[in-house]
Amino acid sequence: MRALLLITIFSFFWSNVSIAKTTVLSCELTKFFITKNLLSDSTQIPLSKVAPVYLGKKTLILDFDKNEFIDSTVLTGGDYSEIRFLNQEVYFIGHQRNYFKYNAVLNRYTGELKHTVVPSDETVKKKPEELGFKQQTFYNCQKTEKKF
Repeated sequence: MRALLLITIFSFFWSNVSIAKTTVLSCELTKFFITKNLLSDSTQIPLSKVAPVYLGKKTLILDFDKNEFIDSTVLTGGDYSEIRFLNQEVYFIGHQRNYFKYNAVLNRYTGELKHTVVPSDETVKKKPEELGFKQQTFYNCQKTEKKF
């Protein structure tokens, strides 16, 4: 009887550990900047002139207990070779994919997500005029709760 009770208690502990506690963030675009080349200044594009793909609510799902990226509609996991969870920020360190390199930083206190896109090294070798191009998007992310 005692063995059965111990097995039951430990099974409750074990099953609780296996359930991931995910954090769902709802993110909305707040600023959009473009730098065309090394000789131009960064220009803020009004949100009314930004392509619709950037607008609307986006989601970012992370597991802060296990330091894992789960899913996102604002960042794609394939764009990042490494993700570092630190006390104040989460760094999404990009790799070169196609024509661009991707990087992002999520501030855990303010909820600001800064996403940066620059040309890859190979793109710059083929098209030197692309040197200095940078697109930066800023999102305000807030924690959301499940409705059901």
